[in-house]
Amino acid sequence: KNIFFAVLLTTLGILHMPAFGNEECEITSERSIHEAISQNTISITGFQTGKSELTDSCKERFISELPKYLKDDIINIFVIGYTSRSGNATDNESLARDRADHITDIMISSKANNPQIKGTSIQIRTAGESTHNTNDFGTNDTENNPNARSVEVIFTYPHLTTNYQDIIYIKEWKEKNAPDN
Repeated sequence: KNIFFAVLLTTLGILHMPAFGNEECEITSERSIHEAISQNTISITGFQTGKSELTDSCKERFISELPKYLKDDIINIFVIGYTSRSGNATDNESLARDRADHITDIMISSKANNPQIKGTSIQIRTAGESTHNTNDFGTNDTENNPNARSVEVIFTYPHLTTNYQDIIYIKEWKEKNAPDN
């Protein structure tokens, strides 16, 4: 029944992209646009078409995943919003930014349960301004792929070098002796 109406609306030119089908999000660390760092990445895919907020169930799953990635030595967090290739560049840029902002807001509001986030730099980036922002994730749907409607949260940890150990010493000294400076 739903497919019939989708075909009818598309034929009439009222519907330009799929409105039906599975658009429930998926949260994983097994797939990442940045394959080299996927072990430190939460990928949230399948945002609803044209929407930037997670469903309540997806939000709960994302919050439950956070503690697995938040360690005491976290340096910073990158939140990158993506869009599928359908739509125009201006709308995609705004939508990607709104998705990244939404995920950042969830992380910030969960500080009480995840104290490691406090004081950690969270940087937001978007890749929605380009029609070449994501690949098609192994499918033939390059226009409106739910996997491309996504946000990646990348957690950056230190490489334990001598220089970094000095930085940690200075940071700990500052927190102890000059917390307001």
